[in-house]
Amino acid sequence: MPAPGSFHYEFEVTGDDSPEAPDSGGKTITVRCRGNLVSATRGELEQMFQQLPFRGRTVIDLAGVNYVDSAGLGALIRLKLSAAKDESMSLRFVNIAPGLLTLLRISNLEDWFTS
Repeated sequence: MPAPGSFHYEFEVTGDDSPEAPDSGGKTITVRCRGNLVSATRGELEQMFQQLPFRGRTVIDLAGVNYVDSAGLGALIRLKLSAAKDESMSLRFVNIAPGLLTLLRISNLEDWFTS
């Protein structure tokens, strides 16, 4: 469990990772995020996407995210935009915590994040 005010993630790759499907195939990357996604921690989320081989299906599980500020929301938006531009990637957010869901509704972004 992350320390208060911190952000942490862990990931799991499941499915086909065969040479016939080197970048996507049936592979799914599930990233479980925990902690606070705020100005001080948003770099960790952005760094995650630079380090992990995001191709194919990617699921971001936000159930463990306790708090998101405007900088954290901006980081999530940039990730979603990057995925939308990359035809080899499918990005989906799941288990969006109620506080973040409220923020997405207020920002008129709920449909975009949940589709």
